[in-house]
Amino acid sequence: MKLKTLEISGFKSFADKTTIEFMPGMTGIVGPNGSGKSNIIEAIRWVMGEQRAKDLRGTKMSDVIFGGTHIRHGLNRAEVSMTFDNDDQYLNTLFSEVTITRKLYRSGESVYQINGVDSRLRDVQDLFTDTGLGKESFSIISQGRVESIFNAKPEERRAIIEEVAGVHKYKQNKDKAQRELEQTNDNLSRVGDIIYEIEQRLDGLAQQSAQATDYLSQKERYELLDQSRLALLIQQLNDKQVTTERALADQQTQVKSAKQAADDLETRLADQRQEQADLSQQQEQAQQQVVTLIQKKNNSLAHKI
Repeated sequence: MKLKTLEISGFKSFADKTTIEFMPGMTGIVGPNGSGKSNIIEAIRWVMGEQRAKDLRGTKMSDVIFGGTHIRHGLNRAEVSMTFDNDDQYLNTLFSEVTITRKLYRSGESVYQINGVDSRLRDVQDLFTDTGLGKESFSIISQGRVESIFNAKPEERRAIIEEVAGVHKYKQNKDKAQRELEQTNDNLSRVGDIIYEIEQRLDGLAQQSAQATDYLSQKERYELLDQSRLALLIQQLNDKQVTTERALADQQTQVKSAKQAADDLETRLADQRQEQADLSQQQEQAQQQVVTLIQKKNNSLAHKI
């Protein structure tokens, strides 16, 4: 794996986009004090995920953005890209060329990219794990770091040796596994507490279950009895309806017969009234004849006298 290029734009003193190509045989970058040599190292540390502003000689992370001069305005973004030749697959990726990019805006928004694809800080850190590179690796030793290494505590020196020996990744995996195991134990403990709580409620739940079962059985029996009652009631009503319909038919027959008889009586009464009228008329005619005869007789007697 070889470092091919470093592109810096808006980072500290690099206001303009600057590309540094690391050609074969290149061993160092020299220049007078204040020319920005340390800024190159800090740009490399920053693009690899450095999160502490004080390690970049600043008070806050936005201090890495070019702040401007008396002849040039400040910028709103810092961007650094670093490209590696990965033909030997030293980095844990299938790409033959890997470009790491980090952008920071004054608004606080931060972007990490691997080969132009937005990524997480953890993705960048995992890419360099166990390679001897990274923001905490000892392939990059800034000013004052040598003295801090010599003055480090034994446990700090152990961490340095583990990083250089390449066992840091496995230790991280071990710590992660231990954390997951502790979390699993906590979950098991919680499950045990839940099981204990449920066991304490089993008797009450069994009683409630028995009551519910009995209730369902009684409800089913009640529904069957109620259905039988309704069926019997419906049958009784049907029978009563049939009886009522028969009685109504009989009464209608009787009414019809009575009406027929009334019609017959009405006819006979009309006939008798007609006969009575005829008799009355004949009586009147007979009386008239009698009166006529009497008058004729009286007239005859008068003539004789």
